[in-house]
Amino acid sequence: MKLKTILRYLAALLVIALPLVMTGNGGAGYLWDGAVQNPVTGGWVTPSDMVCIKGVRTNGDLDMVAGTPNSRECIYYNEEGLKALNPVDVTASTTLCGGNPCNVQASCTGTNTTTRGSLTWVGGTQNKCYDSAPCTVAGFTGGLLGGITYPANDGARHAVATSICVDSDGIGIPLTDLDRTAHMCAAKGGIWKQTSATAPSGFAGTFPTPGFGGACVAFGRQFAGQDAVGTPLPFGTKGTSYADAGFCYAAMNMTSAGYTSSTCPSTSTNPSTAYDWSFSSSRCVYAKGVKGYLNAALRKVDGTTAYAANTFVDLSTVAPTMGQCLAIGASWNNWLGASANDGTGTFGKPALGWTTVLTTPSPAFNSLIPNWDFTKQAPETTQGCLRCHSSLIQYNGPFERQKDTYLNHGHRNILRKVTAGKKWAGPDADGVLKFYTSAASGPINFDTATAKIDGVDKPLLYIFGDWMTPAPGGLHTIVDMFGVAKADGISSELCASCHTTGWNNPSAGVCSLSSQTTEGACTAAIDPVTGTNAKWYPMIGVMGIGIPGFSPAEPLASFPGTSFTGAGKWDLDGVQCARCHNATAPAVTSTKIAASAFPSTHATAGGMGSFTNGVGRTNICFGCHQNIAKRDNGTGADADLEHPEKLQVTNTATAPNYVPEFEGRGPGNMFLNSPHARFTGDIVPNSLGNYDLKDTTGNENGNASKYKSKFQGSNCWQSPTSSSPASTMIVGGEIHEIKTKADCENLYGAGSWRPQLISGVAATQGTCSTCHNVHNSIFVKEQKEAAFWKVCTDCHNKSLTGRSINHPTGPGTPLGDHVGTAEEWEACATCHMPRATPSGLPSHLWRINTNKNYSTFPTATEFGIGAASTKKIANATPDGSYTNAVWNDIDRVCGQCHGGSLGPTATKNGAQHYTKARLSMFAKNMHNNPPPTVSFTTDINGDTVTLTDTSTDDWMFPDNAVTVKWGDGTTSTGNAGKPFSHTYAKSKKYKIEYSIIDSYGNKKIKKQTGVGGVFLVFG
Repeated sequence: MKLKTILRYLAALLVIALPLVMTGNGGAGYLWDGAVQNPVTGGWVTPSDMVCIKGVRTNGDLDMVAGTPNSRECIYYNEEGLKALNPVDVTASTTLCGGNPCNVQASCTGTNTTTRGSLTWVGGTQNKCYDSAPCTVAGFTGGLLGGITYPANDGARHAVATSICVDSDGIGIPLTDLDRTAHMCAAKGGIWKQTSATAPSGFAGTFPTPGFGGACVAFGRQFAGQDAVGTPLPFGTKGTSYADAGFCYAAMNMTSAGYTSSTCPSTSTNPSTAYDWSFSSSRCVYAKGVKGYLNAALRKVDGTTAYAANTFVDLSTVAPTMGQCLAIGASWNNWLGASANDGTGTFGKPALGWTTVLTTPSPAFNSLIPNWDFTKQAPETTQGCLRCHSSLIQYNGPFERQKDTYLNHGHRNILRKVTAGKKWAGPDADGVLKFYTSAASGPINFDTATAKIDGVDKPLLYIFGDWMTPAPGGLHTIVDMFGVAKADGISSELCASCHTTGWNNPSAGVCSLSSQTTEGACTAAIDPVTGTNAKWYPMIGVMGIGIPGFSPAEPLASFPGTSFTGAGKWDLDGVQCARCHNATAPAVTSTKIAASAFPSTHATAGGMGSFTNGVGRTNICFGCHQNIAKRDNGTGADADLEHPEKLQVTNTATAPNYVPEFEGRGPGNMFLNSPHARFTGDIVPNSLGNYDLKDTTGNENGNASKYKSKFQGSNCWQSPTSSSPASTMIVGGEIHEIKTKADCENLYGAGSWRPQLISGVAATQGTCSTCHNVHNSIFVKEQKEAAFWKVCTDCHNKSLTGRSINHPTGPGTPLGDHVGTAEEWEACATCHMPRATPSGLPSHLWRINTNKNYSTFPTATEFGIGAASTKKIANATPDGSYTNAVWNDIDRVCGQCHGGSLGPTATKNGAQHYTKARLSMFAKNMHNNPPPTVSFTTDINGDTVTLTDTSTDDWMFPDNAVTVKWGDGTTSTGNAGKPFSHTYAKSKKYKIEYSIIDSYGNKKIKKQTGVGGVFLVFG
């Protein structure tokens, strides 16, 4: 960017003193996950370029640990002599702590001026002072100093771990695929050591570990960078090869030019550089500075000062390689292509040049910021979420934070750009990923990037859909139809607001009276409910709230010659990490949101984002998975903002046929209506053209009072107060997921199984993510089990094994072969989550109305077939105090196999047809199973007695349900409803015992006495 342009921005910029500076131009956006297309598998390549650096030498050489695939192995690596360099106990010295005795905590701090090592006080039962010099001071010679004998350093700087898992020989044990906790260390047979006096929750031992002042381990984790297809770049003793090198950076202080909190500039139009503008100590600081005034001193790996604070330095000159950069205490970025490959051996120069930032009156001392080349790789830690959050790298302590499985989830794949020669795949009906060959619009060819539309090849731009419904029916295309993008070659509606990340379309908007489609008509209209003028909500996107004029780059950046009329623009294809985790650059602050028309929108942040807490998580899902009813029983023109729990109905057939289904994009409103929410709040239009659950507090947990359910979500945490999840345990030598309170609290102590804490208070109301693990797909075979945090049987005591479900088992029944397996919950889902139509989504109402007269949907006449429409919303009848409850009716539940009102031809799986009335009777006691009622009629003819069974039960009797003991030593058995006859050999008084047993073993007995051939008396 030219200096003239920068000064123009400074004059026009409106910013506030917040952690991240807002730019006034259109350059910013959501942060990319770092994955690139894998043309071999049709899926994605997860970043895997981590390199473990054992040590950094003063000349910039890097000692590497070969064959270390993940972070867990690197951070506990203490072999090759490292464990001999552990911090030294200097408590007995009277001089090494600034000339003061080291046995006093106040003296044991900062840098040891004699050794240049770091002094650390370990309290608790130790009360000792440790010096890190043998480990962290490259070239430290050791010897007797201040009365303490030090070992010599091996010539390189390493790191000190304040906790570690080791074996009996003191060698580090990597906790690969496990939570990084003391419990997992013990489960691996290791010994947990730590300097903290706070014992791990639920873990026995003496802490801090006696005699432990930290462990000398590998210097740390670096990244080699990757090429355009996701292959890690070559890495040597100086770092990544110079041809693809990154650059050295440090925080630069820009205040010498007189910038204030309101004028501190943002010179970049790119998310990563925008994110790096921040405030520190009331200074204008650029975190990725290459040439300028240092915000803080840089220390070499030998502990000496490389450059003092406020020194003007050009890091591209003094530290052109990763090794040299780390050796002077600066940082290196290898996750974007900023280097020149001019063949001259010049390292660390940005391929696209520099941006000059005025920091003094003298041009010779202007600061320089690299113009980054984002066509190569994901930009460092501000982007590329999967660079750390993956099972390949395992950067994070809790294993639950490894999220690369989401690459096989429908969210990530809901919109995919097509490049000629690269194939895409998706799950078939069995959950197996297979290459696509056709879509709903017809055959597709990835080699040529074309799709046949009416038999003619058209340029194939994107594919979308397909995950819940397999291809070809569930897969759709966006093709270039004579210069205009069309979905399946027909529609301009591309659904981009929900299929992308960072979308906007500021030329359009939504009115609080949804029938008004222009801003002028909207603001002139009077809302009959509120009596005030309606309100216009422009589709400016979340970033547009904080950045007026925000304009994403896609899809025109990918297809500049195609018109995407009405589709809007977006940052990233698909629903990526940043959309749900609110990670943008720059941030959209709560102050900006409060001043906007969108108070329910959650604030965003750079880096890790700003994930919503409490019931705000339901709103994340609801933002797209919604079915907004119209006013006037669904027949009106405007969205019913006061009743999101009402469910709009559509006819999936062509009148006069009527096949009702819930309208909209998923089960969000059904969840709100269900016993798991019982929501009574309002909704409000949002900046994406959809609706949010109204919460003027910032969409955290402020509308929790609008939920009236007892549905709670608890998970395992590493202590009763920890914010770090615990997800792994070892049973029988195998790693398993923690899913029960007993398993959790057995490891981490009482109270560790609990809901999320918000400001120390449990957020007890469950959300969508209480059950759904959205980083795994229900529709991919190997992820199905992990796709749920909770299933029905985790909370509801309806074990199939315990036979508390009064229904036959076996093939073709809801219970199928699930009894006694981990899939028992699927029987619950069959009945409690029926689909209204074969292609519809599972019901998220769960409640079943056993009244034979109740129907989920309005009648055809009410809907408006053959008459004026009077109702187009689902029927409601109270569920206790919740008056607008919608239920699954008996036809939807039982009738899906037994036909019900649809008649005998609608049965499935060989099920017997029953009327809706009969099914209603069965359903009433499905989870109660009362014993059968025994009864029979009696006929006596001479010495022959005939008892005809008339017993009843709430379900079908099994074979041979009736047993008659005639009292003379003989017994008859047979099916219910049949006659049982017996002729006595002689006339006398006999005691007859008549019993019947139901399908689940409940028996009822009736006794009778009488004189054969004369009379019978009931007993």
